[in-house]
Amino acid sequence: MNICNNPNTRLLMRLIVDVLLLSSVFTVALVILPQMLRTRHRGFFCDDESISYPFKQDTILRRIHVTILAIAVPAATILIIEMLRVTFPAPKSATSTAKYGHVPKPPQRYVFVGLRIPTFVSECYNLMGVYLFGLALVLIACSCTKHFTGRLAPYFMDVCQPLLANNVTACTDPSHFGRFIEFYTCSSLTATPKLLDSMRHSFPSVHSAATAYAMIFLAIYMQARLKTGWIKLWRCLLQFGGVVVALLVALERVGSYRHHWSDVAMGAGIGCLLAFFMTIYVSPLFRQVPIKVRRIRDDSSNIYGYYTVMPKPTYFV
Repeated sequence: MNICNNPNTRLLMRLIVDVLLLSSVFTVALVILPQMLRTRHRGFFCDDESISYPFKQDTILRRIHVTILAIAVPAATILIIEMLRVTFPAPKSATSTAKYGHVPKPPQRYVFVGLRIPTFVSECYNLMGVYLFGLALVLIACSCTKHFTGRLAPYFMDVCQPLLANNVTACTDPSHFGRFIEFYTCSSLTATPKLLDSMRHSFPSVHSAATAYAMIFLAIYMQARLKTGWIKLWRCLLQFGGVVVALLVALERVGSYRHHWSDVAMGAGIGCLLAFFMTIYVSPLFRQVPIKVRRIRDDSSNIYGYYTVMPKPTYFV
């Protein structure tokens, strides 16, 4: 007997492959790319006011907050909605039941090593797998763009305090104004290596990209899942709240002088684009499964109609 014919083995192998795939893409995004890619060294103009803002040590938005918005909030939202869909299934209209013979069925269950797994668990697993894979793609796209562009952050002057080759501060001599300075070193003694590295990674904003991806993904997910009449207003409210959260994160990054407005706009664009792609083309949210329904005609003949997703039925005698 072939071991691959065992359903438990196939399900376990799929779980292992999914975990390895997600681990690989996140390792590439968070570990390999930051160490392998070299940041482009860009010059500056001394009279450039866009890189002369003060550096703020404490900001409202920290990395832990973005992690909660990008991982914990989507996971909790998807789990709650899938459980509610099982607890309160969408009612079937009496007309369609009488016409097509539809009878509400209990939730399908999967069996793994003797354990009966509810359908909503597998749905959450599939959706979160797609979501996390898309989030890793967002991080990869932002990491590559940051290193290739090497755009200077708004607080560059305050943190770097650039020094020329002859140990002269770059922007103290009036003759340097209006001249592009390409070769310099940072003379700051208080800035950490991590801060000196991040001041060249302003474009695009990872915080804005990850938050926009999470909120747009959830908005499209709720549009596909919450279709019951009484819950449409709540769905609209939650979608609006998610968009507002993404907008507030973007405004905070600009207001705290961590990114330029174009950095935030590009980050939000990357997040929205990948959210649309993952929900529409990768996830099973809008996938139509062909369903065959058998119906007895009104006359007493022995002709049965088999209806599929095709626009015209096919009859068999």
